[in-house]
Amino acid sequence: MWSIPPSEREDNLQQLSGLRWLTRVPLTLNAASELVNHLPNSALVVTELEGYRIATVCVDYGGVQQRWFVVESQERQKADLKQLEKTLTKATTYWQSQLRQLCAQEFACQSDALAALKQFEQNLAWHQLENTTVKQKLHYEKPGKPKRDTPPSRITYHPQASLTLNPTVVAMHQQRAGRFILATNVLESEDLSAPQALEEYKGQQGNERGFRFLKDPPVLCLQCLPQIPRTGHGTWPGHGLVFTGVQLRATSTPPGTPAGRPNLAQSTWQSYSTPDLTLGVSVFYGGSLCDS
Repeated sequence: MWSIPPSEREDNLQQLSGLRWLTRVPLTLNAASELVNHLPNSALVVTELEGYRIATVCVDYGGVQQRWFVVESQERQKADLKQLEKTLTKATTYWQSQLRQLCAQEFACQSDALAALKQFEQNLAWHQLENTTVKQKLHYEKPGKPKRDTPPSRITYHPQASLTLNPTVVAMHQQRAGRFILATNVLESEDLSAPQALEEYKGQQGNERGFRFLKDPPVLCLQCLPQIPRTGHGTWPGHGLVFTGVQLRATSTPPGTPAGRPNLAQSTWQSYSTPDLTLGVSVFYGGSLCDS
């Protein structure tokens, strides 16, 4: 079990204890980012869903036990790697130009020049400096070649270094390419398997809209829950949630519909906002998330 320290927003998870939910985990969350960065390829299992591999990790997040599904999409991986190559090329061109400007600057002493190199390297996200040194340059009052015993009028120091890609950082981003995380509080795989969770999620918002969800804020907005229609029992027994990011969809089974997966054609949409985010929720009435 992987335990993650709670925060104020994570405390809201405990209020969903009576519901079964499935949501995408934003990779802006440190724990999620670390997981996709460092999960070895050997942990991902090929599924019957073409082009997808999935790894299941049990976590304790915000005091709620969950299963996190790390999903790797082959199609998205190709797109991410292509974008990564463009990013590296652009960054290399920019920082090489900045390094040339730094090396042309004059410093009063060697320590100042080395400090400038160190500060420069701290700004590098994709690169590192190698062969760092300081070149000393003598200046004379008169132009031309000085006589052998002529002392310099002043001495300046110029930093020197070569710019290279940081292999550790590049490898980490290559490994996380095409990956995202789904989370659920349904702990038994017999009730909801990893492939079923992915199919349920894809069915709610599709691949393209799903990947855009990476840029959305964390999805927890409990203010909207009291406005969701309830059953005659006054609670939500046997219901499940799928967070979709921007709107709230209350999905109910029309009268006479057999038990099982709701008829999504009967969905209605509403928007619910808080000071810092807008939430979308799909509520399933009756049956399991993975019923067919």
